[in-house]
Order: sequence, then C-alpha cells, then structure tokens
Amino acid sequence: MPALRPAGVLPEDIASDQIMSLDESGVYFYPDYSDADSTTSSMAVVYFKKSASMGAMMGGGIFHMFVCAAFAAGVVARLNLPSFSSRFGYVLAMGFLIATWADVGNMIWWHYPPVWAGFHYAYDILSWTLAGLLIAAIIKPETAELPS
Repeated sequence: MPALRPAGVLPEDIASDQIMSLDESGVYFYPDYSDADSTTSSMAVVYFKKSASMGAMMGGGIFHMFVCAAFAAGVVARLNLPSFSSRFGYVLAMGFLIATWADVGNMIWWHYPPVWAGFHYAYDILSWTLAGLLIAAIIKPETAELPS
C-alpha cells in the first residue's frame, strides 16, 4: 500500500526551466484568475528565490507559535475560568475554530486537496490540544483577597 502523502513533488526537469526563471519569490497561479474556467487545469506554486536557513525557519515558527499561545493564554486569564477542564476546553474549542476557519477555508478558496487540508487540520488540532493542556495548567483563576 502506498504511503499517504499530503503533497506531491514535481520532477526536477519539469520544475527547473519555467519556475526557476521567475524574477522574485512569491505565490504564482496558473491560469490567471480572470482567465480561469471550470474546464481549465489550475496550479499554484510557492517559489522561494533563496531559501531561508532551517534554523531561521524553525526559530520563526516557534516564535509564531509562542505569540499565538500567549494571546490564547491572555484571553483565558481574562475570562478567569474556574477549572482546568473549562480552561482546556476553551482553548481546544478555539483550536477547532481556528483549524476549521483556516484549513477548510484553504480547501475552499485555494483548492488545497482534501488530504493536504486534512493533514494541516489534524496538525492544528494536535497543536492546540497540547497548548490547551499547558495553558490550562499554568493559568489559574484569580482568587479574591478579603480585606483585613
């Protein structure tokens, strides 16, 4: 049974001439949106003229995740939810909302294949599950102090 792969790889002889001659990094669509009809094949290519280093990419990705988790933690702290399960449930529900908005939306608007969108949906849910567990454990409800 073949392995399930969310993305295909173009053979180098196909990709090299046309794509590698692009002037600048970006996302390129074929055909132009104004020319597209239901009978025309379409393609999107994300092209990097010069790739970022793995360290820079991982650092940027971890920073991005930290900032998003900090926003979620700030919302949970502001809500002052009383129990671990309520804090975890809130973050998990937000994770489902975010994944549905982004990943299903990408499938609809950008025609991402269902396998690709499903892979990212599962990744996002797992990420927010882990973030929710950490946020729910760290953020505690405020306790009202009685005046003396």
